[in-house]
Amino acid sequence: MTPRDLEKRRQRAGRVRHYVGLALLAAAAAWSATHVAVRSFGPDSDTALVAGKTVIRFAHWQLEGRTVDALNEACREYTRLHPDVAVRQIEVPERAYEQWVRTQLIGRTAPDLIELRDEAVWRNLIARYFVVITELVDRPNPYNAAPNFCDDPNLAGLPWRETYVDDMQGGFIEELRDHYGVPLSVFTIRCFANRDILRAAAGSDRPPATLGEFFELCRAIEAYAARRRERDGSFRLVPVAGSRYTAEIFGNQYWTPSVWALLDRHDTDLSGQLEEDERIEAVLTGRLDLATDPCIRAGHRALYDITRHFSAGFMSDQRDQAVLLFSQGRAAMIATGSWDAGSLWRQVAGDFEIIVFDFPVPAPGEPYGRLIRNRVSEAGARAGFPLGLTRTSRHKDQAIDFMQFLTSKRINERINEQFRWFPAIRGAAPDRILEPFRPQMEGVYKVFDMHLTGTTQLRYQNRYEEYMSAADPGPEEYRRFLRAAAGDRRKFLATYGGLARRCLADSPDRPEHMPFGAYVEAWRDDLYDRFIRAYAADYRECALADSQRNWANGHHAVVQTDGPLAQLRARAMREQLRGATRRNLAALVVGQVERVRQRANHRAAIERLRIAADVPPTGQGARP
Repeated sequence: MTPRDLEKRRQRAGRVRHYVGLALLAAAAAWSATHVAVRSFGPDSDTALVAGKTVIRFAHWQLEGRTVDALNEACREYTRLHPDVAVRQIEVPERAYEQWVRTQLIGRTAPDLIELRDEAVWRNLIARYFVVITELVDRPNPYNAAPNFCDDPNLAGLPWRETYVDDMQGGFIEELRDHYGVPLSVFTIRCFANRDILRAAAGSDRPPATLGEFFELCRAIEAYAARRRERDGSFRLVPVAGSRYTAEIFGNQYWTPSVWALLDRHDTDLSGQLEEDERIEAVLTGRLDLATDPCIRAGHRALYDITRHFSAGFMSDQRDQAVLLFSQGRAAMIATGSWDAGSLWRQVAGDFEIIVFDFPVPAPGEPYGRLIRNRVSEAGARAGFPLGLTRTSRHKDQAIDFMQFLTSKRINERINEQFRWFPAIRGAAPDRILEPFRPQMEGVYKVFDMHLTGTTQLRYQNRYEEYMSAADPGPEEYRRFLRAAAGDRRKFLATYGGLARRCLADSPDRPEHMPFGAYVEAWRDDLYDRFIRAYAADYRECALADSQRNWANGHHAVVQTDGPLAQLRARAMREQLRGATRRNLAALVVGQVERVRQRANHRAAIERLRIAADVPPTGQGARP
């Protein structure tokens, strides 16, 4: 066979493999779509059991531990209580959840109940596709009046929202001034540690009391892992199981107290919050310099230093990968929420003992101790796992009844005991393993977000990921740096820029003798400066436009709720103005006044920001 024939055969084989691959991909996609459709909307697997029944469907992404099993058990109990109703849950993976929900809502194939997310991009979805339940939450939950479902007579006559530990704030949408969700659980966040590894690496299982001790413990674990690798080359152990998700958790715990001092300087309306317009105005007028402010620097640098002890490539890893790393004993610590507590205890049962501790605060004299002096308070923690009622639901009354069933004291206590999460209902007892997760009342709350939504968020995220993913320089880079420092000074400055200037500031006479530790620290400072200065320029460029867009979107979401509000007011006027009806009407009127006030304040804020940015008015005001 000639070389030409061989080449033709290879080309034919390549085309065959290409088409076979496409066929397999199409078949897999078709099977996946059919499988999801059948599970979500097709006949139930137990069709004979649900024939002639009202079927309530609810979707969520909480797949941790025994969540699905516990909810299935609650569904079966509800069906025993209401034989003419069947309840089916739809479990959607977190990664695909938002896209799946949007598809179902737009296609009008959504289930009766959907778990809501506390994100700005969900506001328009909620306003457009979900039912306001403000009128309902002012009425008692009928299940709390039944002895089989509640043993506390004080709850029986209370409005539904007042039976919650947070007064049902977890289901209240601030921008829309209404209740949309019915939460099921309360969550807090802690650090988990492998007691055996702590004893082996540090000689003690005492958790770190300060941030400085945390860094010392991480270094001790790294030294222990290095010793073990000398004996067993396959041994792998990192101080902290890292992921993008884990970094966000640590970041919130140290960012919030680091920027707390900015509240006193820039809270011009004394509201106790730095609203979006106050943050932008402070930057545009030069009162706040994002590139040089020490509070902002401490928040970023503290997290960067912590993540140096994470597993390699952590920014590309997801939460499940970090949990697996810790449960397999290949990481000494992990930061996650009480929602993972039950899963972790079950996964490591018999392998090692878990200890739980709060995030350590730096002591005076330790790195960041001057600016980070408090913990994050959990006093304002809202209940989570909120279910919202979709407007396309054909069985709204039954779906609401099911949510009331889930949030009766006994049922909420039982399902959360199986979840191993905190119950959302007053008086419901949590599982004993959750004792270390009881909310910490003392501390500070979040007052400052680094970015807005839109362009500023996108640019910040891109730069932040590049900053956090940068690996520290190694010995070879250090040697090249020293050789350049010993050579021509002008070339050295041109090549290394800010890093070279830091080196010359520390060692002006003999820069080539800079110690490795000092070099790494200077390298980190230079990396941060480049990241934050570029983003500060992005913020000044994009913040005003993003703020106008955010307000326009918020205005649009609020306008979508005006129609249902008008219908509720008309209904209230038709009914006799007594008791709960009078209170509901008053709440509606107050809510509408608040909406008008919000719109006026936003318009004024936009014009004030235009003046601060020296941008001429458009002639159309700020109205979208």
